[in-house]
Amino acid sequence: MRRIALFCVLAGCAWAQCGTEEERIIHVRETLVPTLPAAQLQMLRRYLELGTRSCPTSGDLWYYRSLLEQKAGTPNMAKYALAQAQNYGSDSLRRGVDPFKMNDRLARADRTMPGAVHDKWALVVGVQQFQDPTIPTLHFTAKDAHDFAASLTDPQFGRFKPANVKVLVDKQATVQGIREGIGWLRERVKPEDLVVIYVSTHGSPKSMDVLGVSYIIANDTELEPPEKLYSSSYQMVDFVEDLNRDIPARRLAVFIDTCHSGAAIRQAQTVDNESPDSVTGFSGAFRSFELGPGRAVLTASRAEEESWESSRIENGYFTHYLIEAMRRENGMSTVKELADYVREHVKAAVETDLHHTQTPVFGASEQGGTIVLGAPVS
Repeated sequence: MRRIALFCVLAGCAWAQCGTEEERIIHVRETLVPTLPAAQLQMLRRYLELGTRSCPTSGDLWYYRSLLEQKAGTPNMAKYALAQAQNYGSDSLRRGVDPFKMNDRLARADRTMPGAVHDKWALVVGVQQFQDPTIPTLHFTAKDAHDFAASLTDPQFGRFKPANVKVLVDKQATVQGIREGIGWLRERVKPEDLVVIYVSTHGSPKSMDVLGVSYIIANDTELEPPEKLYSSSYQMVDFVEDLNRDIPARRLAVFIDTCHSGAAIRQAQTVDNESPDSVTGFSGAFRSFELGPGRAVLTASRAEEESWESSRIENGYFTHYLIEAMRRENGMSTVKELADYVREHVKAAVETDLHHTQTPVFGASEQGGTIVLGAPVS
């Protein structure tokens, strides 16, 4: 059984006026990082200028334009754009999103990873049943979440304190519930800690033509009318911005078991003559992870691929082999070693059992690949 990809074909969606500007906003947010060259920043500024002309009531378009006008050295235009963002109720302004800044506590910390882990925390999410009856029920995602959490708290392998692992499944795993879970971490995590985030559910690309995960489908996501998908799901770029802003840990490992999830890290094409299997850089929603040290992301499949479940192993293939990898070397394998094991075994098992292709994708920032989930705390 596959984890299907849920999507809306934009040409057929009954968007309200300015509705297509939401795609413009997502494009800017997935692209806008401090490391972007000046020429591309200038292109984005012009792109947003056109956006605010065609949809002058979009507070978020005005907000991101204000940031780029400030960056371009046009303070009067930046001030005007910010006033418009306030006037039209920019959600990004309200939430304090700033793609040019990392978490303040992380920014003040030494960029090198500390020698020892002070404490370990995890947020584990599995959505198997959905309030919207048009969203197909999954078979093993709740079990995936519980099994992964059990591996984290296993004293022989994960060595996480049970009280430090929050599990959200089904009715608990609404958009608000997941955000509150991140808030739970925010109040507890220190820069010298290790944090694990795990999500297993349906994934949704932006459209049939652009294979890239834009949404995490939560328990309360609605697909109809089409614009509901935007407002009732957890946009991947929001998810990453929330982690970047609220999690100060210098060790952060994220595992995503959804269809097309590899596009959240990078596009399908190769970079610098490397294969998509080996590239360790980020693109798309996770590009902002380049800002911080000790960031690693492992996803279940490439941009164009499905993520599959198995009644034989009673788990998703990705989660099954991730847990298996975690139990090797007494839990002391690095995240990069976990990724190598998971990629090899998932590819082989899905090909043998189902005659399909599923290729997990790994990305890491500076020192991110060296994270050890089973590391003892100091």
